[in-house]
Amino acid sequence: MLLWMDLAVAAISLPPGVILDGEAVVYLSDADGNARISFEAAQSRSPGPAGPGSSPTGTPRRT
Repeated sequence: MLLWMDLAVAAISLPPGVILDGEAVVYLSDADGNARISFEAAQSRSPGPAGPGSSPTGTPRRT
């Protein structure tokens, strides 16, 4: 299963030989239209240790 299908579809239009390096982030907007980056939303799209309830290192988050 490809959890980042939207990025894969966007990458199809890149010219051959292009190399991308970076991080995928998720922007969320509140009711006032203010946008913010949500690393939690990006992590929730990932399987395994970095999914919901875990930190990026794979250790459980403290709430």
